[in-house]
Amino acid sequence: MNIQMKKLLLPILVLLLLAGFKPAKIQTVTGIVRGDDGQPIPGATIATISKTVSTKTNSEGKFKIELPDNEKELIVSFIGYKNEKVTINSKKILTITLSADARSLDQVVITAGGVSIKRREQGNQATTVQAQELVGASQKLMTRGHIVG
Repeated sequence: MNIQMKKLLLPILVLLLLAGFKPAKIQTVTGIVRGDDGQPIPGATIATISKTVSTKTNSEGKFKIELPDNEKELIVSFIGYKNEKVTINSKKILTITLSADARSLDQVVITAGGVSIKRREQGNQATTVQAQELVGASQKLMTRGHIVG
């Protein structure tokens, strides 16, 4: 009888435990990220405040993100623009406009891996090439003696 009782109690306990769990509600938020000039921004990052869920915009500046129902704010960021904090109300389709921030481009280094860091935090050598030097230059002129490696 003892073994039969254990066989009966185990499934009952498992069912009671599973009945107590509620699946988390998920909300889907979609939208588009534009610059203050109205152009879409591809590659902008959309993340929760806690940074547990994030996504990037596609080539048309559009995004889709699935969030826990308790998340009510998003942070939208992109290099050269001010970060924008967006509150999610009943609207599940957002149009987000980022304002340009020229100061955020000061001393930013793009490494080979695509990671952006400040120049003083970089542990290796960097070469600075002014934008005016690259405008209209051929590929041979761009690399001849200007950039190491």
